[in-house]
Amino acid sequence: MEVEPETSPEALRYLNRLSDLLFVLGRVANAGGTKDVLWVPGNYGDLKKGE
Repeated sequence: MEVEPETSPEALRYLNRLSDLLFVLGRVANAGGTKDVLWVPGNYGDLKKGE
């Protein structure tokens, strides 16, 4: 079994901040968040339950 290399806390912190930035930039690009589609629990769009 292969052992995963250890990831530095600094790299994890950087990736977390980068993901936050990309999320915010995505909302800005989406008309400032006004056209965001809100998540509704149990709503799967066109998918019917059981498929």
